[in-house]
Amino acid sequence: MISPLDHRTIEILKHCDRSPGATTHELDALTESIGVRLPDDYLALISYSNGIEGPVGRENYLALWPIGELAKLTRGYRVSEKHPGHVLIGSDGGDTGYAFDTTKDPMPFVELSLSCLEDYRGAVGRTLLEFLNYIHDYHYERPPHSPWQ
Repeated sequence: MISPLDHRTIEILKHCDRSPGATTHELDALTESIGVRLPDDYLALISYSNGIEGPVGRENYLALWPIGELAKLTRGYRVSEKHPGHVLIGSDGGDTGYAFDTTKDPMPFVELSLSCLEDYRGAVGRTLLEFLNYIHDYHYERPPHSPWQ
């Protein structure tokens, strides 16, 4: 059973466009297509809205892609070639991609460049809420310190 989303998660995403939530069948198909079950807090979010896009915080943007596109986009950006075990889940609407590193337990949210896969920026959260707080609080002139590195 997937737990409901916490109040802070909903608050951070309040200005984003949402889609209908993923069904149990779609969640099962995702696990089958990528070969691993993603963290429950992420699955709770996707059950709430299968795809989210919009402003987060004062100056940031977040696009979390519908789960039916994750395997295709991970292959299309060739992430698996440079970072085996990583599954792309979204972007900042530009060159920054967000992924899970499925080789670690627990799976951290990681940040990487979509155009230069050698530019691997590392972990940006251990939980969905830590990841969303990182996006929400990020300032381009002064990035937040990432204690998950």
